[in-house]
Parts: sequence; C-alpha cells; structure tokens
Amino acid sequence: KATIRCAIAISEGNKERVVEGVCKGTILPEMIGSNGFGYDPLFEPEGSGRSFAQMSLKEKEKISHRGRALRKAKEILKDWESRLVLGLTGSIGSGKSTVARMFQELGAEIIDADKVGHGLLEKKEVRESIVKNFGSSILDKEGRIERRKLGSIVFRDKKRLEELNSIIHPLIFSEIKRRVTFSEARIIIIDAAILLETGGDSLVDKVIVVNASHETRRKRTKKSSLLSSKEVEGIIKAQFSQDEKIQRADFLIENEKSIKESKRQVERIWSKFAARC
Repeated sequence: KATIRCAIAISEGNKERVVEGVCKGTILPEMIGSNGFGYDPLFEPEGSGRSFAQMSLKEKEKISHRGRALRKAKEILKDWESRLVLGLTGSIGSGKSTVARMFQELGAEIIDADKVGHGLLEKKEVRESIVKNFGSSILDKEGRIERRKLGSIVFRDKKRLEELNSIIHPLIFSEIKRRVTFSEARIIIIDAAILLETGGDSLVDKVIVVNASHETRRKRTKKSSLLSSKEVEGIIKAQFSQDEKIQRADFLIENEKSIKESKRQVERIWSKFAARC
C-alpha cells in the first residue's frame, strides 16, 4: 500500500492557503504501461485496476494527487477573485463599532481586533509573557489579566505601551490573518482602531475610516468609557491623528449626525462592494 500527496501553496497579496491532493494505491511488483513518467508504471491507484502508466493523461488527471490538488487550488483562486477584505478604522469615540454593526447587519463578517486581543490574553503563554514584563499586579484573584489595570500602566507611558504592543500585536494580526484565510464570507471587515498604525492595512483591499469631530469624539468617549482622561489621552497619542487616517482612506464615513445618516453612507458603500461579490 502507498499514498502519494501533492501540496500546493497559494499566496496573493494578503491571502495565503495550502491545499493537498491525495491518491491512495498500491506499489506494483513490476513496471506496467508506457505512459506518464517517473513511478507511473509502478503505481496502481486504488480501485482503478491499472497503473498510472496505463492511463491516458485525461484519466490520470481525474484521480491523481496533482490533479486533485490543482482543482482545489483553482477553486480557492476563483473564490479570492470574488472576495473583499476591508479595513474599518477611526479614532477613539468616532463610532467605529456602531458602523461595524451596520455592515454586519448587511451581511459582512466582522473580525474585531479588540476581541481577538482579549481572547489572546486568556492564553497561558501570552499571559505569562505579559506578566513577566508588567508584573503580577495586573492579575485578578483568579490569575487573569485585568485589562483595566494593564491599561492604566500602558496608556500613561508610551514606552510601556510599545512594549505591550510588541508582544500582542503580531499575535493579533496573525490570528486575524488565519481567520480571513479560512473564512467563507464574501465580504470580511477587520474592525481595528490601530489598523494603519500597525501595518494591518496590508491585510485588506480597501480602508474605510469613520470620522467625527474632535469634540464629538471626546463627548462619546467620556460618556461610554470607564477610562480616565489621562488614559484616553494616552490612547489618542498612540493613534494616528484623524487627519492622517482620512488621508489614507479609500472610503470615508462621516459619523457626526444621526444614525440614519451614517447608515445611509454605509449602505451606499456596501452596494459598491456587494455588486463586485
């Protein structure tokens, strides 16, 4: 008995996949047939009753490990042609999460970078690495990282924030990339406040920036956040200015007025993307 495998790695822009084709069979005691090449005269695919070398090229391609792998790769490439990965970002208080929910209601799959990061903090190896750098005072009674305690340290000290980012950001975007790779959704939106700052825009086809005035953002943050004013200032300093984000936007959503107006802008952008997918 023998098994022959063919693996094909596919990479295009921000997307990567590996597919495998498998053909099970038997190694023959002597060479039979004159077609093909290599071990074709010595391999009899399961259930065929003939060696590869006794088959036509068309027959062989239907059941061979290479033929199966190539068909899988072809399907993935076809799928990639009709898939869009969009980055959604905006400064704190811009209403980015509200806009993300609007896209989700229209059918987009949302990958929330914050939630991915929160999940990673529950992993033992990540938790141990952070505790090693920031001390056990950031842990609660059950030994879990308290994000509020950690935030009170890093958002007051730029160097400490950079230290945390060097640990967690590569892991966050590695996990996001994995989710994008295996998602079956036609339109995927990566919701990330620091998409541009961390180079996460390399994972997306287009960038959508949610905008609101400085005063509106401050009011929203004060109303909805448990963070202190100093911590909020630390977050703002860690992000690109809103003007910088806007300059790098492919689409801009002005989230200053009513929910209805914001939704109208979301629907207009969605219609452009949905038509392509």
